[in-house]
Amino acid sequence: MVRDGVVRFAFEGNANGAVNLVRFVDKTVCAAGRLATRAPNIAYGAARPEQVRPLARYDLDRHVILEVLDPAGLEVWSGEVAEGICPTRLPTPCDITADILHLFPLVREPIAQNPTGILAWTLANGQVLVRDGPGAPITLWSVEDEEFVRIARSLDLSAQKVRRLFGRGGWPDRESGPDIPSA
Repeated sequence: MVRDGVVRFAFEGNANGAVNLVRFVDKTVCAAGRLATRAPNIAYGAARPEQVRPLARYDLDRHVILEVLDPAGLEVWSGEVAEGICPTRLPTPCDITADILHLFPLVREPIAQNPTGILAWTLANGQVLVRDGPGAPITLWSVEDEEFVRIARSLDLSAQKVRRLFGRGGWPDRESGPDIPSA
């Protein structure tokens, strides 16, 4: 966030050794949430624009990395492989296990967890892994896919989860489901 010619940022160093803040993407989500809500904390900083090198673009509503701008710089900064932080977006839908298996360890938050029904987990790149029922294959979806929107509508999602999936505007087709108020 640039204000008065200064870039203001939040960070997460995990000084307390929290087990849920080990991966770089989890630290990023935590810091971004703090920045979006302006939560009181000492983990803020400021710099002149010429002192900052953007490594990726981030969506503060969806808490996803929209684009990695400098993979090598991101790897040096984070100490992790860029593809492990934000996997390359794959064509969807995809239910070929061999093509999406590498994504399974990269899941973030569950959108839905029901062992007798649909399971859905988000990835840092905004795509979603879904098991559409017991014994069904796990399928990779993009939130722009019409069929994924149909699946998401069947999940009875909270307004917060709808916003995490689709952003500030809420449901993409607006035919049904609650609009998400702007913050």
